[in-house]
Amino acid sequence: MSGEASRTTPISGPGDRYKWVALSNTTVGAFMATLDGSIVIIALPAIFRGIELDPLAPGIIGYLLWMILGYLLVTGVLVPTLGRLGDLYGRVRLFNLGFAVFTGASLALSLDPFVGPAGAWWLII
Repeated sequence: MSGEASRTTPISGPGDRYKWVALSNTTVGAFMATLDGSIVIIALPAIFRGIELDPLAPGIIGYLLWMILGYLLVTGVLVPTLGRLGDLYGRVRLFNLGFAVFTGASLALSLDPFVGPAGAWWLII
């Protein structure tokens, strides 16, 4: 009887639920980043038609390269920087702020008011 009474069944607490929420949020974030990079590459012909530029014309290919590599450059620079800021100010707060900035920037990019090189610079910046 005493051996049976000393056995305890594990009880899941609030920490277990938080771990799953954190895992699902980071998984969705990583998936969205990968998906967004793929969407940009697939959508480049339509993007350049929309801003009325031929990406393969002389002097224009730089815009094409900056649009492809700019996303990777920003991601590579911001990930360690924002990781450290998350350690200082709270990971959840910074993660939620990142989603808000991503959403706002995506909306701003879809409302490009310019055409030609000015439109390309709007998208790159």
